[in-house]
Amino acid sequence: MEFNYSYLRGFINDNPNLKTLENYAKFLGITPQALRDKLSNKTRFTQTQIAKTKQEFNLSDKETCDLFFYL
Repeated sequence: MEFNYSYLRGFINDNPNLKTLENYAKFLGITPQALRDKLSNKTRFTQTQIAKTKQEFNLSDKETCDLFFYL
């Protein structure tokens, strides 16, 4: 199953605390290449990474689903 991470990419670019994929990767504690692999569906986001993002940015359940589970 492949997920569409266009909403997540937009969220990262539009968020004043992130702005870049590199900053989001640092926030998650992974390398920029590991993030690119996740965004291209080569690897998956962990539940911990999703929960960390949800909590840090006060996302609703719907917003979280839109960012990480959009098909």
